[in-house]
Amino acid sequence: MQINKATFESAKNVAASWQGEIDKSRHSSEKKFHETMKRMLKNPMNKIFLIELLDQSFRAHDSNRIANQLEYIFSKYKGTDIFTEFEQLLVWSFRHVGIYLPDISVELFIKYLRNDISEIVIKGED
Repeated sequence: MQINKATFESAKNVAASWQGEIDKSRHSSEKKFHETMKRMLKNPMNKIFLIELLDQSFRAHDSNRIANQLEYIFSKYKGTDIFTEFEQLLVWSFRHVGIYLPDISVELFIKYLRNDISEIVIKGED
């Protein structure tokens, strides 16, 4: 099926207009989620990084093990650009200070992560 260029451009403009209206009515939490998704989809490595990060963050119960795995993942995926400036500061703090205090930093990291992904990942426990 062929669509002529004028019809295609008209439909594209209508869709862009509707998307603009939808964007105006989004709540701040929805906007944050959509910005994160845009960043994730922009760089394919972001998705792989995030999957590994989530998998390793919730797999073990030993804070030292989790901290070491997180450091390994952050080192492995240096080219990711999924984090906001604030989150980059948190990651830097974890890697330079929190790695030496895993009983505190891992718990804080996981709480932040759970809160941040609560809209897209369903908790597995009661």
